[in-house]
Amino acid sequence: MTKTTRSVVVETAKGKLKGYTSGDVNVFLGIRYAKAERFRMPQPVEPWEGIKAAYGYGFRCPTPMGPSPAGDETMMPLRFVQDNENCQFLNVWTKHADTEHRRPVMVWLHGGGYGAGSAIEHMYYDGHALADKDDIVLVSINHRLNILGYLDLSPFSDKYRNSANAGHADIVAALQWIHDNIAAFGGDPDNVTIFGQSGGGFKVRDLMQVKAADGLYHRAIIQSGIVPSMENVPAWHNGKAVVTELMQALGLNKVEELERIPYQLLAKTHEKLVPGLLARGEYIGGSPLPDDWYAGDCYAAGFNPYSLKVPVLLGSAFAEFSYTLSPENKYEMTEDEKMSFLRTFYHERTDDVLRLFKDAWPQKNICDAAFVDRFMRIPALKYALNKAAVSEAPVYLYEYAYETCMEHTPAWHLGEIPFVFRNTHMVPRLLEEGVTDILEDRMARAWTSFAAYGVPDHSSLPEWKPCTADDDWTMVFDRQISVRKNFDREMLEYLDEYFPQPMIHGAVGTIHEDALSEEEQAERLAGMKAMLKDDPVD
Repeated sequence: MTKTTRSVVVETAKGKLKGYTSGDVNVFLGIRYAKAERFRMPQPVEPWEGIKAAYGYGFRCPTPMGPSPAGDETMMPLRFVQDNENCQFLNVWTKHADTEHRRPVMVWLHGGGYGAGSAIEHMYYDGHALADKDDIVLVSINHRLNILGYLDLSPFSDKYRNSANAGHADIVAALQWIHDNIAAFGGDPDNVTIFGQSGGGFKVRDLMQVKAADGLYHRAIIQSGIVPSMENVPAWHNGKAVVTELMQALGLNKVEELERIPYQLLAKTHEKLVPGLLARGEYIGGSPLPDDWYAGDCYAAGFNPYSLKVPVLLGSAFAEFSYTLSPENKYEMTEDEKMSFLRTFYHERTDDVLRLFKDAWPQKNICDAAFVDRFMRIPALKYALNKAAVSEAPVYLYEYAYETCMEHTPAWHLGEIPFVFRNTHMVPRLLEEGVTDILEDRMARAWTSFAAYGVPDHSSLPEWKPCTADDDWTMVFDRQISVRKNFDREMLEYLDEYFPQPMIHGAVGTIHEDALSEEEQAERLAGMKAMLKDDPVD
């Protein structure tokens, strides 16, 4: 039955906001949570009189390339809004915007590495379904990215202190806004979960190393967000070289003049300087830099004490970026054809790899051994075991492994997000009656149970034990959901020793040079880059 749309007014600490109803859900879009001058720390918004409408999404952060079509809307339906440096906006979906209820709050951090993306870029980021069916308050945010969010100018002036981490400071400002205001939307400020995928997962992990965020979140979910390149940047690195060269290239005399350079000119000039800076081992910006605000990678700096009290759920996808290698006809191939296919990857070690793969994944087609991900699975496993060894709170591990019936596409990077958001109906390739609807319900309930209680268990799942220092208990989300103990370690160790998988190789394949034409390799690489956007690449 169609319901009548009406406006809904809430009173925040700085003034009144007006959203609208969509079915049983109250929606507030484009709420400004902070303001900031270029390269400066975010500041609170000023109070206002009257009622502000929150009917439309706020600006996204500019990027050097700007938005581009997905190329395949069956996998990755996209939408875009105008960009602007003043991009500190958030969105709220809640079933009851009132002060009498206290619901778990889930704060979504979008992907795109540290350089691209937005809170609405992927259509399935929409929080309506989770708020409606799971009675949580869903918040998504935009923040500064690339050199607007991560460029160290501190060697030149104290007013740029922490400009290297301005993007993360925006997120902390958003969390502070949520802490101060979410009760008016029916949310519990003492039960906040930060979660994100890919670059959003990077940010979740980083925030657990930021003391300014302590107490503003209480659970953390990292989806395909831990990679080998997240090592700590040496302490002697700073922005002196890159900023000096930027000023010289732009003909500037004072660092303050960088604040007034049009963004696209600034970004393109920076891009031209990057290869030379990298060749000399210099810091280039574009990602967070350890300082007295951000401790840096937990392996180098140690775990932030507060983070050890925070339950963590993390995992990755079965194929991540190497899904493009999967042959559509793999179920029609003969055994000899499958073996020939595998030998283009593993050569004389094919039999050993296949034996280990069958032990780990007995239900999978043997062709799948060619693109099983290690780039994100191995770091996720390492992180889970290391954190479990010292944490006061549980660490849960998952693997998303569902293969679509359309073109038999393996579990790809981003693929689990629509399940988590209850939005698989937006992704045509995921639609499989009697399969994906059940998987969606079980995954979404696991995520929201974790947000509510710090434990992802629920009645429709097998018992999900937390990891220990020695053992991982991985919940495998596939057509058949199961918990596997230490199930793929031998395979991962063998593959990592003999066939290390950089991210680029994960897209085009570590194969004989003549196995794919240059055109085929270029096409697959372009497809991966379109999905990855500006995520870091080895």
